[in-house]
Amino acid sequence: PADNARMALQVGMLRSDVYLAMGQPDSARTVLQQLIAQFPDNSMVQRVVGEAGAKLP
Repeated sequence: PADNARMALQVGMLRSDVYLAMGQPDSARTVLQQLIAQFPDNSMVQRVVGEAGAKLP
């Protein structure tokens, strides 16, 4: 479900990893930004996405 932050985070992180593996860091960054926009008040999403975003080239 779209309102399930944990599931959306897992799917988003997997999508981001796939984009990175395909050499598309801009697409990976977009996926992470969409997660932040979808769950702006969720501290878990903010923390995990922030850590992942810091690792992007």
